[in-house]
Amino acid sequence: MRFRPEPAHQHGQPARTGVLLCNLGTPDEPTAAATRRYLAEFLSDPRVVEIPPAA
Repeated sequence: MRFRPEPAHQHGQPARTGVLLCNLGTPDEPTAAATRRYLAEFLSDPRVVEIPPAA
């Protein structure tokens, strides 16, 4: 999946702030193993975290 690049900043434009709230789910159970699985899936999703995956 490719993301569009951010437009070039233009000086003299008023600052804009946006807030996006999303519910991305929860672990299946309140256990360490379920939380570990949830975080592994959540943090490896490039739509959520736009950084290179850990090696």
